[in-house]
Amino acid sequence: MATPSVLIIGSGIIGAGFAFMAAQRNLPIRLISNLPVNSGGTATANSWAWINANTDNNKSYFDLRYASMEIWQRWMQIVPDLVSTSKGGFVWDINPDALRSFAACHKNWGYPVELLSTDAITKKLPCLRDAPELAAYVPTEMAVEPDDAVRALLTAATIQPEQNHVHSLLIDRDRVYGVMTDDGPYKADEVILASGNGTPALLESIGTEFEMKPTNGLLVTTQKLPKFLPYLLTAPDYHVRQTANGNLLIGGTFHHNQSLENGQNLQDAASALLSIVERALKCPVPLEVESFSLGQRVIPKGGLPKIGRIQRLGRGVISGLYVAVMHSGISNVAAVAEQGILEITTGLPSHLLEPFRPENNLINTND
Repeated sequence: MATPSVLIIGSGIIGAGFAFMAAQRNLPIRLISNLPVNSGGTATANSWAWINANTDNNKSYFDLRYASMEIWQRWMQIVPDLVSTSKGGFVWDINPDALRSFAACHKNWGYPVELLSTDAITKKLPCLRDAPELAAYVPTEMAVEPDDAVRALLTAATIQPEQNHVHSLLIDRDRVYGVMTDDGPYKADEVILASGNGTPALLESIGTEFEMKPTNGLLVTTQKLPKFLPYLLTAPDYHVRQTANGNLLIGGTFHHNQSLENGQNLQDAASALLSIVERALKCPVPLEVESFSLGQRVIPKGGLPKIGRIQRLGRGVISGLYVAVMHSGISNVAAVAEQGILEITTGLPSHLLEPFRPENNLINTND
């Protein structure tokens, strides 16, 4: 295939990953940030940034995430300033029987998961006030600082995001050839939508409805602390890790937070979450809230990623358009960007991405 020019919409981790992989194949690239710089309005900026293959015993999704973990490791060897911070994940947010089932299933798939009892947990986590009776531990799980990771990937790709508001996709029959912005049209052979929860509005501009089921996620950042927590902890009512700068980054459960949906005061919610962690951990000093944010997780209807070409009902595939929408973008980006760019440049389908096509989310609104 001829070398296509690429226009990426979205400057979060998905857009940065695609830009990096496109640069690795020497593709002409432009990247549009559709949000104000440093607005905090993106899923990436509000991510806990856990890189893992910790799935609900779904083999296809496990394969994608496990491949992505391995590619993340390769990226860190070749991208300056792309580093992991927390290393090793502990999980005990499900009951012991479910945890045993998860560990047995994933271990059979080749995931290096260990089940640890209270004594073994306490040895690794002396900061826990009350260790659970059982936890799953995966030494290869890790975290990155999301904004730092985006900057490192874009720098390696020698790409500077262009700030502009994207109104719509430009389409001629069944081929997308660009986007319309405040400054006029931007054209390219391939438009990649790495636009998270902004994707449905752009697809609506070409008569396609894309269904999302986002949930809110509260993150609390504490003041800087002496380093005492090298691991990622996922407990029943909180998850916490220590950042490269020493702050604790704390979130509630990964499930739908009904109290936040019902308008609970965010400052009260942040203080309550801080208290939960302070009761759970032996912190070197009393915790203080430095900041908090409420982000929306990018969750397509059905919960799984949606990656690839758009196929409008009864009208075939739209060429020149590639969609990449998912939670968790941090975990999945490396494999999705690598395989996605290969699909774009070779025209050959990726077996890793085949289970995650967008068709099931689509409704043709122009019938």
